[in-house]
Amino acid sequence: AQCQDREARSSWVKVNGRWRRVDLETGAVEGEGAGPAEAVEALEFPKHVTRVPSWVVGLDGLRKLDVHGCIQLTHIPLEDLLALPALEDVDCGGCTSIISPPHELCEVGGKSLLKFMRDIRTDGHCSREMTLFLLGDGEAGKTSVARALKSPNNTSERLHEDSRTVGIDISTWVTPGGEVEFKVLDLAGQAIYSKTHQLFLQQRAVYLLVWRAHESLLEDDSELSDRIVHWMESLQLRVPGSMMLLVAT
Repeated sequence: AQCQDREARSSWVKVNGRWRRVDLETGAVEGEGAGPAEAVEALEFPKHVTRVPSWVVGLDGLRKLDVHGCIQLTHIPLEDLLALPALEDVDCGGCTSIISPPHELCEVGGKSLLKFMRDIRTDGHCSREMTLFLLGDGEAGKTSVARALKSPNNTSERLHEDSRTVGIDISTWVTPGGEVEFKVLDLAGQAIYSKTHQLFLQQRAVYLLVWRAHESLLEDDSELSDRIVHWMESLQLRVPGSMMLLVAT
């Protein structure tokens, strides 16, 4: 059982230009003791890794870290890696699921990425502004959700037909405590507006897909399922990798 567990944890990693079998939990190179190799200057991880192992930040001699094309990787511990005295190159291009550092910086990579992150540590500013999109068919309740979010009691008054969204309604919502300020884009759900809405979609945003719960769904929900899938596929087509939350009204 111990052998099987060790086998599951280990993977082929290119160490100083040579592919070696490495225990991803401890950093031990097969046949070279129980800890990370001390003279490691370059590491290239295989494409299936989901995180950068914690032992990497202890390699003081590391000069280059290569996680290019690791599509399941979401975070790189740059704050810890910046403390490595010899590190001068991080290749994280092609990491399509990356959240931190920003995808745009990962595509640049190398010394430019490290310089930017070091500048951020000494003279950076944390932006607390984000964009919130409300998507869904007409009369699904998007405007009611937006008003409820901004209401102190999390409710919305009943809207008259004349209050329906035409095109796009743009407003601001500051979360309780003021930690985040959202620019809220309430997109009208009628098909006539769908072409112009594409111009406003963006990668770094929160998307709420609003749908209306109704008694008829107890008998047949196929049409609703089709509409939800339609919206999800449309968004992924235009903003690949975007995150979406489903909201029932």
